[in-house]
Amino acid sequence: MKTAVRYYSRSGNTKAVAEAIAQAAGVKAVPVDSPDAAAFAEKYL
Repeated sequence: MKTAVRYYSRSGNTKAVAEAIAQAAGVKAVPVDSPDAAAFAEKYL
């Protein structure tokens, strides 16, 4: 099973939670508005 953690955060709270989840899952958390978000999605879809 492939796991991806993507998030959108205005204040930073969601980012902190996403990074904690990603760390527990052993993957990288990537913001949805990141320039490399499309490449990240293609890797996991």
